Formats: sequence, structure tokens, C-alpha cells
Amino acid sequence: GRVLFTFQHREGDCFGQLRRRIATPGSQMRQRGPDYLAYRIADAMVDSFFPELDRLMSSLERLERHAIDRRYLAISSNIHPDKFATAGNEVQSFALRASAAINKAFNVLKSPRQRAEYLLETAGGKSAADDKRVPPDLLTSVMMLREEIEEAKSDGATAALDRLRATISRRRDEADQKIAELSGELTDSSDESKEELRMHLNAAKYIDNLLTQLA
Repeated sequence: GRVLFTFQHREGDCFGQLRRRIATPGSQMRQRGPDYLAYRIADAMVDSFFPELDRLMSSLERLERHAIDRRYLAISSNIHPDKFATAGNEVQSFALRASAAINKAFNVLKSPRQRAEYLLETAGGKSAADDKRVPPDLLTSVMMLREEIEEAKSDGATAALDRLRATISRRRDEADQKIAELSGELTDSSDESKEELRMHLNAAKYIDNLLTQLA
């Protein structure tokens, strides 16, 4: 029969679960042949990349925030109203308006959701008031989670509340990641992409409300 060879260059890999399945008599790994095993090895390798990608994205986000902070401080220090305390009224008024505009822009840039809202509006997308849709099945899921939260609170089930908090926090992080991904593709996006971003931004508010309910 056909044989699949693999080589390990150093200790530690992502194939521990596959080895355990191979060692289990009657498992699909032993029955379906080397083609299936090669597919599962490749699948495990791809899955192992995701934690590294998450860490990389977190590093890039920190670098981006740091760059925004530095640029904001440089600009705001140059136009701060205190620097024009002895200038004329018109100059002082301009400095106040400019400083307020810079502060508003900074707040938008440092908030992924506010930035996505701004980019969506700039690209001609609809506001939350004009399009209240959310992804399919979200409302049903939210309703079930609300019921679970209320039940856990009434029973004083601390462990259940902690589990719900972790689950909903993970969903919030996934929603924010999707929002960042969609907002980064808005330059040449279609109406469907704008509508998808609008729905995910709307959905994020429902998730935030669940976390508020858990507070």
C-alpha cells in the first residue's frame, strides 16, 4: 500500500492530536489511507498558523496605535491654544477650533469602531439610523444569551456568569476583528461589502449590551 513519510526538524509541533488518533484502533486516520492523513496534516499546519497571526496582528495594532499617539502629540502641541495666549482673538479662536478638531480625529482613529463608522460614511455607506439590519441569527443568539444571563444571575451561579462573560467577550473580539477587516477593504468595495460592514457594526452594539448586562 501507499506510505506517507513526514520529517520533524526540531522538538515540538502541532501534530500531537493526529498522533493520538493514529494510535487509536479503528480511527479514520488508520482507515482512510495516506491521502486523508496528508490532508489532515496540512489542515493542522494551517490551524497552527492562526495563533501566530493573532499575535502578529496584535503587534501591528500596538505599533499603529503608537504611531497615531506620536503623531497626535506632535500636531496637538503645535496648535495647542496655550501657545497662542498672547495672539489676537481670531488666531486664538482658530487654535481652539483646530485643537478640538484634532482631538475629535484622534478619538476616531484610536477607536476601531469609530474609525470604521467614519470610513463607512466616507465611502457612502449607510448610517445605523438608515440601516438597522444585523447578521442572520444574531437576534436569536442574543435572546438566548440574555435568558442564560438572567437565569444565572437569579441562581447566583458565578461560574456560569464567568463562562458567559468569556463567551461574549470572545464574540466581541471576533466582531471587532471582522469590522477591522471589512473597513480595511472599503476603498474599492461594493455596496454589498458596505452593507456587510454596517450589519457587523450594528451587531457589535448588541454584544456590548450583553456585556453591560453582565456587569
